[in-house]
Amino acid sequence: DESGPNYFSTALMSMCNQGGIRYLYENHFYMPSSLEIIDSDIFYGSIFNQGWNYSYRWHERHKGDELRYYRALDAVADWLPTIKAYNQALADEPQVLVLGSRIDGLTNGLKHNFFANISGMDIYAGLFAYFQTPAHFANEYTPWVELEKFKLVFVAGQVMTRDAMQRVVDYVKQGGKAVIVGNAGKYCVEEPQSRNLLSKLLIELPGNVNIKYLGAAGQKAPQPGSAPEAEFSTHRQQTPDILNWAQIKHPITAIQPNGKLDTGFECRLRREDEKTVYAGVYRRFVRVPGTRWYEQLMHIDVNREKWGEAQTTVQLTDLKPGRYELTQIHRQQQSLGIITVEPEGVLQWQTDKAVTGQLQIFKVRKID
Repeated sequence: DESGPNYFSTALMSMCNQGGIRYLYENHFYMPSSLEIIDSDIFYGSIFNQGWNYSYRWHERHKGDELRYYRALDAVADWLPTIKAYNQALADEPQVLVLGSRIDGLTNGLKHNFFANISGMDIYAGLFAYFQTPAHFANEYTPWVELEKFKLVFVAGQVMTRDAMQRVVDYVKQGGKAVIVGNAGKYCVEEPQSRNLLSKLLIELPGNVNIKYLGAAGQKAPQPGSAPEAEFSTHRQQTPDILNWAQIKHPITAIQPNGKLDTGFECRLRREDEKTVYAGVYRRFVRVPGTRWYEQLMHIDVNREKWGEAQTTVQLTDLKPGRYELTQIHRQQQSLGIITVEPEGVLQWQTDKAVTGQLQIFKVRKID
């Protein structure tokens, strides 16, 4: 993969990991252009439980160049113990799967062989960016992915193979909950004269209680702007209701003062043991209009001037009652004190202000 730190790239990691294969980022050696790019690498490279690796390079001629050096080599060396501890802890396996269609991307979408040209990629990226819901990904060429492991499957792609449609039907027959996004399954590769075959197969099932239909969103992305490859994601009014319908748990969220999700931040929880967890809280980059990328060469002062600084409130749920020690271990090394968690099992705290691309990692340890 040569895509740099983009969340949508983790869809490929997901497919590999579900088949027992490690996925290597940036194996052509690349030079991170800022500390924020490295933070992105740490966060997105740690989404699943496969360890963390990047091949960085520097050259003496760039030393002192503010766009290219940024103390990056020293920072990586200083951060390695934290990266190691964070990755040795385990993230919860996703409860949601997005079943996309590679052939739809090639015939009905962008129509070229870019690795992210898989219908459903925007849903996968949007679930994380806008709804703080990590998912796994699959397409018609991943027979090793077991749909039955997931509480909820989003199905995307107007053009699908007959086999992929049948996998969805079998999953629903067995009690799985499926979401048909837009006109998913309108066309069948093996039956070109058929129309809406997937919907017809699902309608024939008794009850139809495990099927929801979701239109593709036409609204603008929420603030601070679109995430890469997630400009047109799922409907932002229906999606939270669907996630609740499937009883999808969110052990960690970033929230606004009004209690709504903070769409400018992404977060992931990793568990060291029964008493200790790590919370990664990342202020995501914003997609540059007209491209699929963020601004890769951006001095931190330019970043701050363009996007400002923001902070969020982190919320952990389903914790056991008791006293917890809260410590920030990345970007700042500081104790945030001892906090008592009541029987409701909720713990909240506020992050420091961050520019886009900055990651903060917190260690939460139960002490009694």
